[in-house]
Parts: sequence; C-alpha cells; structure tokens
Amino acid sequence: MTSNNGQSWWSIRSVNDYESWLIVQDIYTNNSTEFSLKIYHYGHFSSTPGRTYDDSVITFVDYLEANQFKFSGMSPIIPQLGYENTNNMWFYFKIPGGDLDTRLVPMRNDEDVSRLVSYTGVEGVKEISLYVVRCEVDANTGKGLMRKARMPPKEGYSSKRRLFS
Repeated sequence: MTSNNGQSWWSIRSVNDYESWLIVQDIYTNNSTEFSLKIYHYGHFSSTPGRTYDDSVITFVDYLEANQFKFSGMSPIIPQLGYENTNNMWFYFKIPGGDLDTRLVPMRNDEDVSRLVSYTGVEGVKEISLYVVRCEVDANTGKGLMRKARMPPKEGYSSKRRLFS
C-alpha cells in the first residue's frame, strides 16, 4: 500500500492480533506485491543439527511492498521492536519451506533483500521469517559473539503502530 504522497507504509502487528491478521489476508489476496515479515527477535539460535531460535518474541510487519523494500527499510522497523540501538544487529531470513539448518540466509544488503523478496508471491508465499541476532565483538579476539538481546521495558514497547518510512 502507498500513502497519497507515494511513500510506502507498513504496520506492526503482534502475534496475537487475529483481527488484523484477517484484514491483512484479505488485502493480500487482492494485491500480489505486498508481503509480511514474521520477525523473531530477543532470542538466540541453538546449535546444529536441529537448529531452533529460542526464547524469542514474534512480531509481524505487514504491508511491505516487494518492489520498494530495501535493506535501509529495516532502520525504522527495528526500533519499533524495542531496540534502542540497531548497531551490531545481524539479520537472517529463512527460505520458505526449509529449516534453520539448511535454509537460513544472512541479510546484509539490498542484494540479500532482493533475494528475500524473490520468494514472495511464489506459490502464495506472503510471509517471510526474519531472525534478529545481536552481536558483540570480543575486544581480545576481534571475533563476533552472538548474544541474546535484552527485552525492552514494558512501557517502552508498543506492539501496534503505524509508521511511514
């Protein structure tokens, strides 16, 4: 969807917001270019094989335009999930129909976002799973260490907001 001034907009939806989900499904049946991200955040990956993303919060971002979405489009979304600082965040998406051991793809730039978007609309896919991981760099080794992100304070997080990007 686009606003009157041509800017794309998106909406954050909590996992329990069934009424909004019904509206999204109705709109998506009539518009093949929009999709949702199912964002898993505040969690961490387990080891392989049988990798899972544990202790997470799930939030949906709806009404993303496939032909307009860029990596920079994550910048206004991530703070709405309760993160104060988006530095040291790593993003991964799961190729639909796969598991986290073999179908997890890093999302670092517009080329990676184009790959993510290429799966929307294929065989009715309108939702892509995205995983957010916080990384800290070890001062002694210079290697990245994945850490579980801390939950935001309850009053600082809103599960439902509409924003323009």
